[in-house]
Amino acid sequence: MEGKVNETKGVHHYYCPLSEITFNMLSTSDEECDMKKFLNIGSMEEFQWNSVLNLLKEPNSLIISLKSSIENDNLEFSLLIEQSERRVLDRLSELKDNKETITNGLVEVEKQNLLKGYSSPNVYKSLKNSMNDDFRKVFLEVELVNSLRKRIGRQTS
Repeated sequence: MEGKVNETKGVHHYYCPLSEITFNMLSTSDEECDMKKFLNIGSMEEFQWNSVLNLLKEPNSLIISLKSSIENDNLEFSLLIEQSERRVLDRLSELKDNKETITNGLVEVEKQNLLKGYSSPNVYKSLKNSMNDDFRKVFLEVELVNSLRKRIGRQTS
């Protein structure tokens, strides 16, 4: 924020200089400025001094507003943690179901192999390898989700 003062033209205001900077190509950043209007310097400084004086007169108001803000932040944080825990538990349940399905599939593959249900040993080997790979992937993801659960628990405490 910058200020412009020109007594002859009656200009006394704060403004966002970003549009001038980008117009003159002095900046290549992707910054944006939400300030679209000018602020009168006198009115702004009066507002700031009145705010400081009110704060000095009633310091408890700052404490009350900070306390309220902290309580609101804690509530939002608790809700986020609760949602994260729910999503993690849901994912863990899905993974356990997948693990059970793969285990049942592996048992079925072994059973068919013992009953000579496959036309060649290569079919059995490829099925078993594929299911073992799936089982490893699910096992690793279960481990990752469990470690995430522990981290969420630490954040909560």
